[in-house]
Formats: sequence, structure tokens, C-alpha cells
Amino acid sequence: MRGVGLGRLELHFYSLVALLRYLKSLLINLYRQSEQKVSKDYNHEVGYETLLKDWEVYKKQAPRGVTLVRGGNSIYLQFKTPSTSRSKYQCNCTFSIDGMIDAVRKASRVKEKLESLTSEVEFWNWYDKEIKQESQLIDDRLTFGEAIAKVEDDFWNRPS
Repeated sequence: MRGVGLGRLELHFYSLVALLRYLKSLLINLYRQSEQKVSKDYNHEVGYETLLKDWEVYKKQAPRGVTLVRGGNSIYLQFKTPSTSRSKYQCNCTFSIDGMIDAVRKASRVKEKLESLTSEVEFWNWYDKEIKQESQLIDDRLTFGEAIAKVEDDFWNRPS
């Protein structure tokens, strides 16, 4: 009797050990996959080689419909709008790790905006302001007469 009970216990023990080995291999594979997001093999790669390897990873993280394209030392977003063919557009991101992260973030924002597109003019105004981050200059020049009038008005209307 004792041998039969021990046999079942051994069977459960070996099943538990097999399950733990499986979980261990699963965790090791997940860890290896997470390491592949940004290359950390700096023993064999130097500078630009590491950057190129990371570029391949970040390109794959761009949303469907918006592609990251490298041109010289800049990163461009490539996409199409309803009235234009697929072209590359500047997004003011440099070819660096920070630039790649910023480009993926901007690509996601462009994808969201294209999905909720109401007007192409509105889209391009948004793109210039939010993605390219172009500064809008305001003509605030004054003539001497306007400047003197403004100072006088400020002087006489200032609370005591």
C-alpha cells in the first residue's frame, strides 16, 4: 500500500518539476525577447553599428500605414493622405536613439490623426504645428509713433 501512494506522490512531483522547467524556459525566452528591443551587445558592436541595429528594431515599431525612413542624418515619416500618394515627410527627428523614439511616437500620432481625418488642410496645419514643430512668427513690429503712444497710454493709465 505504501508503495502505491508513494508512486502517485512521485508522479505529482515529477509533473510539478516538468511544469517548473517549462515555466523557466518560457521566462528565459520572454527575457531574451525583451532584451532584443534595444541592442545591448556592446562588446561586439561599436557606435554606429549599434545605432543601425537599433534602427531596425524601431522601424518595426511604427504603426501600420506610417513608415520610418532614414535620409542622411534625419528620420522621415512616410505615409499617404487621401489626395496624395505615399511620400516621405520631414518630422524633425535626428538619426539617434532619442530621434528614433520621438519618430515612433510621432508616427503613432500621425496614424491616429489620419484615422480621424476630417479635412486635409486641417491635417497639414496640425502636422506643421505638432509634428514638424514649426514656430509661428508673429509680426509685432511697431512704428515709433505707435511705441510712443503705447508708453504714454501705459504711463497715464497706470494705477497709483
